[in-house]
Amino acid sequence: MQMGDGGQLGVQIHDFVIKTGFDQDVYVGTCLVDFYMKSGCIDEARLVFDGLKGKNAVTWTTMITAYVKSGKAEVALQLFRQRRETDVMPDRYVISSVLSACSVLDFIQGGKQGSYESFSEMTRLGWKPDGFACTSVLTSCGSLEALDLGRQVHAYTIKANIESDEFVTNGLIDMYAKCSSLIDARRVFYIMGDQNVVSYNAMIEGYSSLEKLSEALDLFRNMRLRSLPPSLLTFVSLLGVSAALYVYAKCSYVKDARLLFEEMNKKDIVVWNALFFGYTQQLENEEVLKLFSKLQLSRQKPNEFTFAALMTASSNLASLRHGQQVHTQLIKHGLDSDPFVTNAIIDMYAKCGSLEDARKTFNTTAWRDIVCWNSMISTYAHHGEAEGALQIFERMLKEGMKPNYVTFVGLLSACVHAGFVELGLHYFGSMPTSGVKPGIEHYACVVSLLGHAGKLYEAKALIESLPIKPAAVLWRTLLSSCRIAGNVELGKYAAEMAISIDPMDSGSYTLLSNIFASKGMWADVKKVREKMELEGVLKEPGCSWIEVNNITNVFIARDRTHHESNLIYLVLGNLIMQVKSAGYVPDIATPIID
Repeated sequence: MQMGDGGQLGVQIHDFVIKTGFDQDVYVGTCLVDFYMKSGCIDEARLVFDGLKGKNAVTWTTMITAYVKSGKAEVALQLFRQRRETDVMPDRYVISSVLSACSVLDFIQGGKQGSYESFSEMTRLGWKPDGFACTSVLTSCGSLEALDLGRQVHAYTIKANIESDEFVTNGLIDMYAKCSSLIDARRVFYIMGDQNVVSYNAMIEGYSSLEKLSEALDLFRNMRLRSLPPSLLTFVSLLGVSAALYVYAKCSYVKDARLLFEEMNKKDIVVWNALFFGYTQQLENEEVLKLFSKLQLSRQKPNEFTFAALMTASSNLASLRHGQQVHTQLIKHGLDSDPFVTNAIIDMYAKCGSLEDARKTFNTTAWRDIVCWNSMISTYAHHGEAEGALQIFERMLKEGMKPNYVTFVGLLSACVHAGFVELGLHYFGSMPTSGVKPGIEHYACVVSLLGHAGKLYEAKALIESLPIKPAAVLWRTLLSSCRIAGNVELGKYAAEMAISIDPMDSGSYTLLSNIFASKGMWADVKKVREKMELEGVLKEPGCSWIEVNNITNVFIARDRTHHESNLIYLVLGNLIMQVKSAGYVPDIATPIID
């Protein structure tokens, strides 16, 4: 037995009990069972238990609880049934232990039946089962599709005034859904009022199991409108086999996902969408557009989720032409008024550089949620039109929309781009009034604002006084401001702090190198480069792309994989010669390490 000094003393006492003849005393025997149970010696506890000729309710409860706590729920349930053959009356504690065992064994028929027996025992003895007991029995009723017994439990919860308990309500929804009584499930769902992810999942799973995908999607859409974050179970319940496609793709197994897709004889639009989103997750945006062409040749009709994926792909490619084509398709299918699609359209136009189209889409939208407002504020901010972002924010407040975390990120970013220091600090200070707790993104904006104002040491003090652990991005933001201001000493300190938090990020090294280069400190520039090589830090190469003759051409710094790279470099060389002959002198004061 693995016991300490106290355990050894317990064994000695057990020996003394046997020698003095007290081993058959029910109270002493129960204490010994409890001792061995707490020492983790379940087999010794059972030997003492079986050796007792007389057992009371506490003895049975102690032994059953020992098995439950040691993970042997099936043995605990068998022991509970064995107790019923005796004349010992159970106490409410043993019932709770048995219900816990039944929850563990819910996948076994005996576990489900045990819940019934426990519930019946409690009601027969005149006890009032609590919410935990009712939830356990409802789970079993759902698994066994025992609708009649489930309704009896429901009636009891109403009489006991516990039907409003969150766990009981979710248990009722789950039970009715699994028993295919979706009318009753929906009734409980709406009476609940403040539905959560668990209740939505139960309803979605119920509709999906009966192949009522339209109703399941409606619930999912309503869930999104209420800003409830879906769980993995939500997607599994909603998508079924398509969830496998999505998981494959999200885990970078896009080829496996495509093979699974091609092997399927019947593909509904949910399956198509799973692959669409899988491709967008892996940034294989051209494949998304190719797959859409294949979808158009099938009999399946695209829905709002399809177009959301297409918009994302167009945004990632910054391809305005493709984005406009998708927008046209949306209008043809009558889906351009869907709020989620509208947000994707605005985001696409913003990333494709068409602020005017984004503005038109926003102004013609009939229903705007907070995501829509945030998209427009961020769009103006990214295009350097701070005044427009601030106007949208004020308009949003007038329409009664409450700002959230993302709203203030967009707002503060707009102030940073425009150099509105005082106004930005004012908005930052107003966040608690709106019930928004500042996060890393907000603090980074404030550091940038202070840096723009030349208040570098105030920015440093802010970072060091944060109520949360500073992220590397905060020190990099300060480092960037130091580069602009030419503050070498503070820049070195900020770089050291950033690198200590994120040693493999090349940005901090690059910014520090630029500060040294701007001051002609070439020996220090060399040290930075050497340290990067020593630590194995690689700078992510620059990447750009351009669409020519309906083909997107991608270019990476110093890359020669393009099929016309020789011609491209020849033209580039000629352009550089012409620029130099025109008298242009390149600025080499702040070279970027590559």
